[in-house]
Amino acid sequence: MTVIFEQVFILLVFGAVGYGLAKADIIKADHSKMLSGLLVYVFSSCNTFRTFATNFNVQYLKSNYLLILVSVLILAILSLIAHFAAKLFSKQKYTKYVYEYSMLIPNFGYMGYALAESLLGTMGLLSVMVFSIPMSIYIYLIAFCILAKRPFSPKGLLNVMTITMVLGMIAGLLELQMPTVVTSILDTSRACMAPTSMILAGVVISKFKLKEILSNVRIYIITVLRLMVIPVAVGICLSIFFPMSIVQPAVIFLAMPCGLNTVVFPDLVGEDCRIGAGLALVSSLLSCITIPIVLSLFGI
Repeated sequence: MTVIFEQVFILLVFGAVGYGLAKADIIKADHSKMLSGLLVYVFSSCNTFRTFATNFNVQYLKSNYLLILVSVLILAILSLIAHFAAKLFSKQKYTKYVYEYSMLIPNFGYMGYALAESLLGTMGLLSVMVFSIPMSIYIYLIAFCILAKRPFSPKGLLNVMTITMVLGMIAGLLELQMPTVVTSILDTSRACMAPTSMILAGVVISKFKLKEILSNVRIYIITVLRLMVIPVAVGICLSIFFPMSIVQPAVIFLAMPCGLNTVVFPDLVGEDCRIGAGLALVSSLLSCITIPIVLSLFGI
């Protein structure tokens, strides 16, 4: 499980860099909007296009349709559970959705993919990436509109996220071969996502007292649900009906810590990011303990 500690350590280092630069007044408070803008309009857009252009093709969809159907089913059920559970944590509409998103969507793109490849090889990585397709569509089609305060209308849905997602789908279905320089640009941009996201999280955390963030009991409850309750419950239910080739990618995906979009998207529109930053920090730290436990339960 060395890969887990490596990934978490890398995330925390960049978070500490952001925190230190902000405390030293090298990065100003208004610089966080520049970072979130870069993440949404450049790095995340390139990642969205690359993900769908690579994985959204006829061959993958035909050979992995069951994995995709299971992912859609899990997303639908967890969406309902997270929606009602979030009401117990906050009455404020926006904050409530931050909790809901954190329970629903893990940090799969950075930690999940690296862990899947390390433990299950190339085919395991492919399975996790295919499993993530419905979740990615949810992020860019629904979550982005809510967290970035875009209306659910043709105009609101016509944003950089959905445009790059649709273009990636078209490229994937047509199996377009991109020039090497283009794929290099996309891969380099994607590699910037996690470091920049954690630097942003560090900058956000620096605006508040650490004690104020870490004393929020709700953060720990959501973290336990995200890291332990959800992956174990889903894994047990799936193991009753499906083979391990379905169960293991789902468990790896769901065992990851809270996603970073609850920092990136809210900061883009000037919303309070402290809860998202706190969830990212606490869940990443505790995942060093929980991930080995959860994966061992399912023979991974």
